[in-house]
Order: sequence, then C-alpha cells, then structure tokens
Amino acid sequence: KVEKKEEKRDELLLPAVPVIAYSRETNFLFGAMMVRALRWKDAPPEARPNTIAVSGFYSLEKQWAVGFAPSVYLRGEDYLVKGQFYQHRTPARFWGVGTEAGENGTREDFTATGTGVTLSATKKVFRSLRIGPGGWFGDAKIPAVEEGGVLDTGAVTGSDGGTDIGVELLAEWDGRNNIYAPTTGTFLQFWAGLHRDYLGSDFDYEDYLLD
Repeated sequence: KVEKKEEKRDELLLPAVPVIAYSRETNFLFGAMMVRALRWKDAPPEARPNTIAVSGFYSLEKQWAVGFAPSVYLRGEDYLVKGQFYQHRTPARFWGVGTEAGENGTREDFTATGTGVTLSATKKVFRSLRIGPGGWFGDAKIPAVEEGGVLDTGAVTGSDGGTDIGVELLAEWDGRNNIYAPTTGTFLQFWAGLHRDYLGSDFDYEDYLLD
C-alpha cells in the first residue's frame, strides 16, 4: 500500500519549478511555479486530473505578479470549471498609438497595478466538444506616469486605469490523450467576449480568440 501511494503521489505531484527570464522591459525576472494534479476519489487512472497551479514572479525592475489557477472536472468529465486569479505590479513602457508608435516613437515609462479574475464553466456536448459561458473582471490603476507625457494628459484610453468587466462564450475541442504530454489528439479553443458599460465596465469592446 505504501508503494502504491508513493507511486500515485509521484505521478500526480509536480514540484515547484524555478523560472528565470530576461527582457528589456523586465530586466532579469525570477520566480517559481507549481502545479498539483488531483483526481477525485475512486476515479479511474485514465481520468483527467483536476489541477491547481500557483505562480509568483519578481523582476529587477521591481515588477511582481502572483497567480492561482484551478481547473476542476465535475460529474466525471461532463463539466469543466476553470478559474484564474492574479495580482501584479508592472513598470512598463508606452511607445505611442498608431503608425508612429514603436521603437521610433517617444517612449514613456509608467507603472500599472491590477487584479484580474476569469471564470468559465463548460459542458461536454458532443464527443470532445465543450461549450459554456465565461466571465472576466479586471481592475487596473496607473499610479505612476511621466510628468507632461501623453499618458499624463489622459488623452489615451485607459491611461488612468479602470475596471474591465466582460462575459464570454467558449467552445473547446480537446481530444488529447494526455493534457500534459499528448502524443495524439487535437486541441482547439475559441471564445468571443463582450465588454460593455451596462455590465459595469469602463471600456466597450469585443475580443475574440482562436487557438
């Protein structure tokens, strides 16, 4: 029994993995990520596990971010509920808007802080196809901008932060034989999102993703 328990533990527990990265915006970035996979009691070995991911990062530019992302199967694999929760502080660079933006534009440094939450619940409707609703909440602040710059004038949408709320429709085909190391199968994902002031959002737009 002890051997079986240890084998199962090794199979479902991924240790914390260190992360080191570099970019001009972040300088060197250091962090760690851990993923824990758990199956419901009496679930067959081939059942897809529920997962919990935790991450944290810090850079030499005093950026930081922490995140928590659970993914849970219910009623076998009929329903899949996913969430993501994160907070961050991000010094970044603004290069302008339009065709003059980019490396040749005027650079402004600014700092953004924010909290984000995403939730979705999909149901298996046909073979590997899942469909369901989702929601998005984001709250951002811009506590530091360059004095006299474009962001300081408030001429750019979102330059003083704001709240972003949206609803989404998701469709996902996941025929992979393993969600961590697939050798066969197909994964496709599509969502369409609607963000409006009557939902409480400070921004009106639509977004689409096809993966």
